[in-house]
Amino acid sequence: MRANQVAGLLAVVSVIAVAGIGYAAFTSSISLNATASAGTLAIQWVGPASPAVTTTSPNVTCAVSLTPTLLRMTVGGLFPGQSCTMPLGSVTVENSGTLSASVTAVETPGPVTGPGTPCSASNFTVVNSGYNPNLGPGASFPWFQTAGLGASAGNGCQGDSFSFTISFSATPE
Repeated sequence: MRANQVAGLLAVVSVIAVAGIGYAAFTSSISLNATASAGTLAIQWVGPASPAVTTTSPNVTCAVSLTPTLLRMTVGGLFPGQSCTMPLGSVTVENSGTLSASVTAVETPGPVTGPGTPCSASNFTVVNSGYNPNLGPGASFPWFQTAGLGASAGNGCQGDSFSFTISFSATPE
């Protein structure tokens, strides 16, 4: 009887094994591997480190320096009607990011400081090219800047200084 029991047990195990092989032959699987990344938003000044400038008088001194995040213009020796200009196209504002940008600019005049009678800020002139409010990735717009002393500025402006800031900001479109 033992041989019959062993044979019966082998038969049951064989049936289960064959059924398992049949089941295993009918399997299927798929997978998903995904990566998500954020775009970049970056505006910057582009141009030479010391862009070219022109002045209305040899007595007017003018220097411009540039980094990707700061354009600095320093003008000295002004007298009524004189100015310094950084010509259009000397520098550009560029969207170096991967996202389209909506650009805004805010001009903030600083105080007039000096040794004598106060000079009104309206005696100082600030003119620029304006800006393009919509910049796609890699797009840019040219910039020019002029700073000077108005022709009607009086003696109270002698020795005075005026500063201004133009801040650009960008948000994704």
